[in-house]
Amino acid sequence: MKRERVRDLLTQVANGSLDVSHALNDLSFEPAESLDFATIDHHRSLRQGFPEVVYGAGKTPPQIIEISKRIIERGAPLLVTRLSLDSADMLRAVSGHHPADHIAAAMRDSGTPDSISAAQYADIKTYLAGDILTKVDRTSMAVSLEVRVPMLDHEFVEWAASLPSRLKLHNGEGKHILKRALEPYVPKENLYRPKQGFATSLAPHFRGPGGRFVREALLGEAMAGSNLFDMAEIGRLVDAHDSGVSDHSMVLWSLLMFDGFLREVHYGQQRASTIPVAS
Repeated sequence: MKRERVRDLLTQVANGSLDVSHALNDLSFEPAESLDFATIDHHRSLRQGFPEVVYGAGKTPPQIIEISKRIIERGAPLLVTRLSLDSADMLRAVSGHHPADHIAAAMRDSGTPDSISAAQYADIKTYLAGDILTKVDRTSMAVSLEVRVPMLDHEFVEWAASLPSRLKLHNGEGKHILKRALEPYVPKENLYRPKQGFATSLAPHFRGPGGRFVREALLGEAMAGSNLFDMAEIGRLVDAHDSGVSDHSMVLWSLLMFDGFLREVHYGQQRASTIPVAS
């Protein structure tokens, strides 16, 4: 399946013109070898389960459909906005580059035909080093705290990497062998509860008074003058979020951070940076 076809399906799902079940027929049953991991943007909301959809990972078709359904429902609106934010000048400048190409390259460099192991290798080389560990290091050092990560002992990581994928992912349950090993010591309701990160809900703060702040910043001179973005699309993004139709808080946050960079670093301007807190 061509990347453009996947984007087209996601676009139709996102705008409501295609039922998710019909998109699944195309996404789930395409021969595994014809799909590229970089076909869909490697975003956090898609990371869990996506390798299983692309490569099957031993799942039966109904199970793949369920995984795909969750991914499309969570990711399609976000992906469509990200793919359409660039200006025409920006698209010409990047000349076909896709943000997930380096993820696909890391998976190819893993040297394994096993999709789960390849995805883990890519995460170690990109997401772990460039995101998770970076955040931990910066926040801990900010308060003079030394943090260690015992499970990243190199001998332990090498041993874990050598395990077959069926011991890592079993019937849709991740960290299978680790959880089994901890069952005598940790209550099952804690071991097997849904994963919960440390994210803060930005969505309500980007509506109402906060929405006015977001609109002023993202539709202001700094962003427009950069010629990097389709300003009409950013306007539609802000409108959809402010109205409550969609939750685009993660994309809006990224755009706000870039707007702050443009104003304070590139243009050397200072402005009030406090977002009104939703009541």
